[in-house]
Amino acid sequence: MNKLSGTIDSITVGAPYASFEISLVKGDSISAIAPFFAGGPHIKQGDAVDVFFDEFDVILAKSFSGETTVKRQFMGVVKRVEKGEAVTRVVLDYKGTLVGALVRTSSWKSLGLGVGDDVLWLVKATDVTVGTM
Repeated sequence: MNKLSGTIDSITVGAPYASFEISLVKGDSISAIAPFFAGGPHIKQGDAVDVFFDEFDVILAKSFSGETTVKRQFMGVVKRVEKGEAVTRVVLDYKGTLVGALVRTSSWKSLGLGVGDDVLWLVKATDVTVGTM
């Protein structure tokens, strides 16, 4: 499980979901979408939060110039590669925080990623969980 810290910039509620914009401590921002429950979100604008996302939810790209619905894109450096037969774990350094990504080994091979390579990574807002510290 990956964890980054930040502050809630804004919350937009449109039942049955709420959309969160979060400024990360590292200087970037990330979005999250979560189900909206009666009584509203129990966190508010300005709250310090942690955001969590699974290693299976990280998308990697060696280079990317196309359009996507995932607006938050982050740069990292490959620190470690743990190759498996079917799945490879790629560990990135994102501004001093380690972020893990689990990808198909065939996809990892096709990208040709190795230790020290710059890599773009993304996470869909629906795969981000927000919690208070």
